Amino acid sequence: MKAIIEAWRRDYNESRPHSALLDFAPEEFVRPGKDFEAEPLGFAGQP
Repeated sequence: MKAIIEAWRRDYNESRPHSALLDFAPEEFVRPGKDFEAEPLGFAGQP
């Protein structure tokens, strides 16, 4: 059972796309040479 949960956790946290990462998986997002620039994070109304 632990192996099944660990496999799910790894997929969820490392492989599946995340909207906060522009729909990239974390491994893709940190890969050097990507062809986009992420917008800086901020809160509405802040400079």
